[in-house]
Amino acid sequence: MKWQPISTAPRDNNIEVCVIKREPHVFSGVCRLTDAGWIDADNNRLLYIRPTHWRVAATCTNDSARSALVVG
Repeated sequence: MKWQPISTAPRDNNIEVCVIKREPHVFSGVCRLTDAGWIDADNNRLLYIRPTHWRVAATCTNDSARSALVVG
């Protein structure tokens, strides 16, 4: 899946996130954006990250996350 701007990330869905500056740095886990901020989807712990991009996690079966992808 293609990386999308973080501003288009779906809420409460399991996604992969990364920070793309000079070189992409992918967070090694699946995350979820909640009202509290970004959490680790595996253990529900709050993450102190500022991702710039997102994509549907390879293990994601959630249709709303998949439909939120911007085709481009």
